[in-house]
Amino acid sequence: MFCLSCAPPAASPEELSAALGTVPFDQGVIADLPRYRTLFEFVHTHIDTLIAARDARHFVTFVNGSRDGKRDTTYTTPEECYAFFEHNDQYDLNTAPVFLREQLHQLFHQFSTTRIRSFEICEEGRVVIGIRQDDLTETLEAMHELIWDPRRNEDRLKTITYVLDKDTLLARDCIYRIGLVEDLGW
Repeated sequence: MFCLSCAPPAASPEELSAALGTVPFDQGVIADLPRYRTLFEFVHTHIDTLIAARDARHFVTFVNGSRDGKRDTTYTTPEECYAFFEHNDQYDLNTAPVFLREQLHQLFHQFSTTRIRSFEICEEGRVVIGIRQDDLTETLEAMHELIWDPRRNEDRLKTITYVLDKDTLLARDCIYRIGLVEDLGW
């Protein structure tokens, strides 16, 4: 008996490096840094409120199983980081408190869909604005993001891990990172 895999092979370190080398930093994003900073400052100012609101909505269901006759238990559980993006009931911008929604929508929608996908906030104060994703090959994607991290951690330990990345410091407190994600399927 043998196993035949339909998944493509993982890229070699040389292929990863070559792929990342083809992705330039977007000069439009760099030019728009003041507008991104405005979104960051608004989100950072209200980070505790946004996290508290999402903590209250984040439900986890513990399934006891059908064999033991016990009921499933649903409870709220806090997370360290929350993503906000559109068209998903759990992560939508509308999950922000009502009094912040209008300004949050205005700041988010000042960018085209090729200039912003999401933002993530973390309890330690980190804010990551996801710009876009570029498909490089059948299995490799390049993620563009701006990172504001007041603690200046070496890396985003509790979020996406890239197979390879490069970054540049745009301002004293903002990093523009391009990270490769490899999706080999099942």
